[in-house]
Amino acid sequence: MAGKTSKSGKKRIKRNFRNFTPTPLLNFCLRVKRGLTDNTYISEAFWAMYGPLRQRLFEATDRYEGGYQVATDGARSQIREREKLAEELVALLDEMASALESASFRDPAVLLSTGYDLTVERRSTPREKPPLGPPTDFRVENLAEPSKVLGTVSNMMSAIIQEIHINTQDPAVEAHWRHKGIYFDPANMVIEGLEPGNVFFRMRYLREDGPGPWSPIVTTPVT
Repeated sequence: MAGKTSKSGKKRIKRNFRNFTPTPLLNFCLRVKRGLTDNTYISEAFWAMYGPLRQRLFEATDRYEGGYQVATDGARSQIREREKLAEELVALLDEMASALESASFRDPAVLLSTGYDLTVERRSTPREKPPLGPPTDFRVENLAEPSKVLGTVSNMMSAIIQEIHINTQDPAVEAHWRHKGIYFDPANMVIEGLEPGNVFFRMRYLREDGPGPWSPIVTTPVT
């Protein structure tokens, strides 16, 4: 008998922390703080972009923990302060959750180690997306710093991240291209560790269903 094919869905972060009361919220924040400290599953490129957000989340967690007992003892002004801080924490947790979900595109294991609760997104009918187009305005600029250039491109709404390859030989030979990095901010793709000389670059957008086509090849001298 023919049956419906079951496929596992994509893991996503639960936003259950939005409804936590003070004690569960504190415990949850402390768990996330542990999960995001010295986490080897999360790349340095991710923290280059979201390190300040992590710092704000950790500082808000410390303040919430410090004021928790005072508010529990019943001081009205302290209770109100705790409520305001809880709102700030939820906003920071939301922002970090969205960033981590983007990072999980390349490595789903990222979400398992963050301290967040997870759920599985299932759809009875797959949602069709238009195909990713090629980047049309990818540019690379020499920063006048050793071994470093800046890549920029317009944001594509349906894309999650950007991938850049480099070539220091013949750009017509596919085997000469090598992966250089994944970038979360299309307006600030700092490409480091380059050898001096003329370097060729190409870029494409990525999302859950795969990569888009490559940009036109661009080149710039690296100092």
